[in-house]
Amino acid sequence: MRDLLANTRQRAGSELAPPLRVVGNDGGRESTVLVVGGAGYIGSMMAADLLETGYNVIVLDSLLYGGESLASLIGRPGFELHVADSRDTVILHRLLGRAAAVVHFGEIVGDPACDLDPAVTMSINHAATIRMAEMAAQVGVERFVYPSSCSVYGASDAIVDEFARLNPVSLYGRIKRASEEAVLRLRSDRFHPTVFRLATVYGLSPRPRFDLVVNTLAGRAAAEGRIVVQGGGQWRPFIHVADVAALLAQTLTMPLELISGETFNVGSNAQNHTIADIAEIVRERIPDLIVDVTDSVDRRNYRVDFDKLSDRLGFRPTRTVSDGVAEIVRAVENRHVLIKDPRHSNVRALIETDARSRLWRADLGDGDPTSPFRPRDVDAPLPPTLATHDDLVGEAVS
Repeated sequence: MRDLLANTRQRAGSELAPPLRVVGNDGGRESTVLVVGGAGYIGSMMAADLLETGYNVIVLDSLLYGGESLASLIGRPGFELHVADSRDTVILHRLLGRAAAVVHFGEIVGDPACDLDPAVTMSINHAATIRMAEMAAQVGVERFVYPSSCSVYGASDAIVDEFARLNPVSLYGRIKRASEEAVLRLRSDRFHPTVFRLATVYGLSPRPRFDLVVNTLAGRAAAEGRIVVQGGGQWRPFIHVADVAALLAQTLTMPLELISGETFNVGSNAQNHTIADIAEIVRERIPDLIVDVTDSVDRRNYRVDFDKLSDRLGFRPTRTVSDGVAEIVRAVENRHVLIKDPRHSNVRALIETDARSRLWRADLGDGDPTSPFRPRDVDAPLPPTLATHDDLVGEAVS
């Protein structure tokens, strides 16, 4: 199976490349969901959930971090994997025309990973996202689920809800803000986008991540018996990856009047914690843990109100941070996951593997300096859709 997935990488972006579908399914468009970035941390879990529920699931993913997360789905009725970049409009248009709903995870995630190459980040996280939403609206996709981030709130001493002033302090957060606005402007009687601002996610998934604070602290505690807390007083909201996947899957059948054109914070009021709180939760699991506290330059600090999600959609998380810490510790102690595998960190994978080079597809570029697949040594202008956001542009090029 690993060889099969590896071989498909060589065909990424090719119009002639067939999907990895071993067993067909005759279900129609109304039961088909396109999960862009479906091999990722949340996407792989959601793809499995949707398949179990009875949907036909099409995954579009470039497999930057590998394809092992989808190995158990290959060959199951109703599942397809297309190995391609979300910027490939030919393949994207074909797949959008077969789906009634789209869930879009296919972006570079996290501040450090986004900061590596702002031009690439903007081409994927903003330009490609807006192009995808526009194409989806044109070809008759009804529901477009856009997972954003509570990082759009940035730094705030108040408890923020969906109507609070946005104050992102990172390139990642600022592009998320711009993309939210652009996606929601496309709402019509036939196209229904919904934005979900996710709390900081934790827990195990088919594609593990150890660049998230709960997972990182729990994993290092289990592997090394010592953790480093930078600052500790910063507030963050948290949510388990399984709860996120379950919620987003449920929204695909919710009445449109509840979700169309809406923005929801995804998490729970009870899971607003400081980083120091998280360290103490980890220490409860590993009593002999050594905790070193250092200064922090991280300006993000926010507590989030999740009443709209619970009141309107009836969402209640099924897991707590303590549950997530326990499963991470068990997995590390039992050597089910290796926290030092660079594929389990977005930024390390981009630096230490060939993932970063595969973001630039010179073989697909045509020499046009605005091509999203242009070679790395070509300077491209900022996407026009970002030019109106002066603060975002300043962050990107500084």
